[in-house]
Amino acid sequence: MGVASSYSFEKELVALQDDARMRALCKPSLYPFLKELYNYEEANNSPFELLLTESRNVLFSFFDEILRDELHLPKGQIAQKIFLQICSQDISIAMLQQLLRIRLLDHIDAARLEDLPVVYTRKMATIIKFTSEYFTQLQREDWLLGLDLLCIILPKQVEKDTAKYLSTFIKDIVPCFVQTFAEDLAKAVLYQHLSKILTWYLVWEAHQKQSLGDIKLVEEYYQTPFETIIQYVPNYLLWNNGLSYAKNEKFYEFNSPGFFHLATGGSIRNAPDYRPYTRRMAKVFVNLPYNFQAMGMDMYLYLYTQSLSRGAQLNYLLQNYIRHYSGSAQLKKELEKWNPVIQKLNTDDFENLGAEDARSLVGYLAHGLRDIKKFSIRKKTVAQLLGDTRDYEGRIRANAQRRARIVYNRKKKCTNWDPHPTIDRLEYRWRDTSYLIQELCNADDLNNEGAAMGHCVGSYVHQCVSGATSIWSLRALRDGRWKSYVTIEIRNRSIVQAAGRFNSRPEMEYAEVMRIWARRENLIL
Repeated sequence: MGVASSYSFEKELVALQDDARMRALCKPSLYPFLKELYNYEEANNSPFELLLTESRNVLFSFFDEILRDELHLPKGQIAQKIFLQICSQDISIAMLQQLLRIRLLDHIDAARLEDLPVVYTRKMATIIKFTSEYFTQLQREDWLLGLDLLCIILPKQVEKDTAKYLSTFIKDIVPCFVQTFAEDLAKAVLYQHLSKILTWYLVWEAHQKQSLGDIKLVEEYYQTPFETIIQYVPNYLLWNNGLSYAKNEKFYEFNSPGFFHLATGGSIRNAPDYRPYTRRMAKVFVNLPYNFQAMGMDMYLYLYTQSLSRGAQLNYLLQNYIRHYSGSAQLKKELEKWNPVIQKLNTDDFENLGAEDARSLVGYLAHGLRDIKKFSIRKKTVAQLLGDTRDYEGRIRANAQRRARIVYNRKKKCTNWDPHPTIDRLEYRWRDTSYLIQELCNADDLNNEGAAMGHCVGSYVHQCVSGATSIWSLRALRDGRWKSYVTIEIRNRSIVQAAGRFNSRPEMEYAEVMRIWARRENLIL
C-alpha cells in the first residue's frame, strides 16, 4: 500500500507540474504539505468517486475546481504553504475560492500567516468576510488589528455579525481608546495589547447588543454612549479590568454593578460598595496610572494610605497591618484608628529608616493599636517610637528566655513532640532565594520563633503536645543565615493562621511560597 500510495503521489506531482496554473506548488519545500493534502482528499473521496476521477488525479481535480474562475494561487512560498495547510482542513471549496479572490494571504506578513492554519473554520469564514467587505474601508494597520483580534477570539464568541461589529468597533471606538492612552502609549504600541483590545471589544459589543439584562442600572448604561463611558471610567480600570482588593477579590470589573455606576458618571464615593471613600481617596483612584504595578496589594488600602501619605516604604508596610474588614462600621473604625499613626509616620524621618527598623516600628504600633488599652503616640517623635519598639522587642525576648528556663528546670517530657505524620517540610528556590518551611517540634523552637517574630507562639506548647495543632516556620536564607518570616498554624490539614512579624499579613513573596507548599501537601489555605 505504501509503495502504491507513493507512486500515486508522484503522479500527482507530475500532473501539477504540467499545468501552468499549479506549477508554483511543485517546490520540494511544499511536498510535505501537498502529501498531507493528498492523503486528506484521498481519505475523503468515496471509491466510486475515485473510479470516476481515475484519469484525473485527486490533487489536480481539487485545484482545478478551485482555480476554474481564473483565480490565482498566493504568490509567496510561505503563503502557498499556509494555503495548503488551510486546504487540509474542513473548509469548503467556495470559501477557499473567496480566500483567493480577495488575495487574503498576499496581504499578510509571515508572522501572521503562521497563525492562520490553527484558526477554526468558523473563524476563517469571519476573517474572509471581514477582509472582503471592509479591507478597502479600513487603514491597513486597522485591518491587521481586526485580523489579529479574529485570530485570538474564542470560536464561541464569533457570531454571524461579528465582522460587521468588529469593523464598527475599529472605526469608531478604537480611536477613543487611542486618544485616552495617547500620553502614555503610541497607537502602534497600543495595538500590540491584543488581549486588552479584545476585552474592550466584547464589553462594547455587549453594550451595543444590550445583552446584559434590563435592570435600571444597566438601562442607564445602555443609554450612555460608549465614547462617553471611556471618558468616565478611570484609565486604570480600563486597562486592568477592576481593582484587586483583599484576598485578590476584584471590584469594579467590566459589566459589574460598580462598573455600571462609574460608566454612567457616578463617583466611587457613592458607588454600590460598603467601603468608605474620602475625597482624597477618590482623587487617588481617578488619577491612578494605567500601568500602576499593584504587585498583589490590596488596592483599597493603597488608596487609603496613599491619600494620607506619599511615603513608599510606609504605604508598603501598612498593607500588612491594616485590617480590611468586611463590614462598613468595623472597617471605618479600623481606618480611624490608623489615621493618626499614618500622619505621624508621614515624614522623612520614617522614610529614611532602614527596612528592618521601619518594619519593626510599624509592627509595634499595630500591636499597640490592637492590644494595648489607651495606646497613644501623641507628643512622640519617630525616634522615640523606635526606642519604644526596641524596648518592646527586648521584653518579648526576655519572656521567651523566661519560658525556656521554666521548661528546662521542670524537664518535662512535653518539651518535645513528634512531627506531623503526613505533612512534609518544603525546600524551595525562587528568584535566586532559598526558602524553607519546617515544623517546630520543641518548646525551645517555639520560644525562639515567638521572640524573632514578636508574637505569642511560644505559648502553644500544650496544643502541639496534644496533637491538636502543628506550628511551622517559613524561612528565607538571607546573608548566609535562615531568618523567619511567617509562622503557620495547621489544624486538621487547614492553615488556620499565617502571621508575619507582630501578627502582620504575610508579604506577597512569602504568601506565594506558602501557596506552593499548601498545594503540594493538599492543605486548605
